[in-house]
Amino acid sequence: MLRHGLLAAFALLALSCQPEPPLPPSPPGASPAAGQDAPQRPTTVTGAKQPSEAPTPPGLGADMTERLGPPLLPAAALHTWLQDLQQQRPDAHLLAPVAVQLSPLGITRAVLGHPSDDPDAFLAVRLDDTRLGIALSDRLLDRCPASPAWCELWLEFTWGAALAVELPFPDPHPPWPITVIALRDTAPALDARHLYLLP
Repeated sequence: MLRHGLLAAFALLALSCQPEPPLPPSPPGASPAAGQDAPQRPTTVTGAKQPSEAPTPPGLGADMTERLGPPLLPAAALHTWLQDLQQQRPDAHLLAPVAVQLSPLGITRAVLGHPSDDPDAFLAVRLDDTRLGIALSDRLLDRCPASPAWCELWLEFTWGAALAVELPFPDPHPPWPITVIALRDTAPALDARHLYLLP
């Protein structure tokens, strides 16, 4: 009897030491059970640029990030912002990456943006360089090829033409005129996605 009792006790002890079977996986969309932590989603994406890391135009100082204007895309929203700015501050100086195409006759095309993306998606502009004294195309002769290739610039400008002419039927279509104030640089700026508002 004693021997049978000891064998029964050992059998119960062995059963109590077996690990509990794992819980079945929850069906998709189900809430986590009580006592279980919900899975954590990553809060950042590796390599993503945060808003505080906006690129600084070359040679203009780190404080330029505080003067970050609207994004270059979508072009329609940028055009609306520039039109509103002209009504409030017609002499406001702006800074943006501009891509131009040159020919032996001068600048044939210009956009506020990057030709490596989709040039047709960006705001088309017409460069009024009368305030420079020397034509912008002449300044670019030794920097940019006169070919279908795009040349990237950092231009300071105001929105609208330097000599505004009241036409009876003004053209409501691009390219929109901008007055070039200064050629700041001819470096590519592929990570620049905004326009800057200068003091």
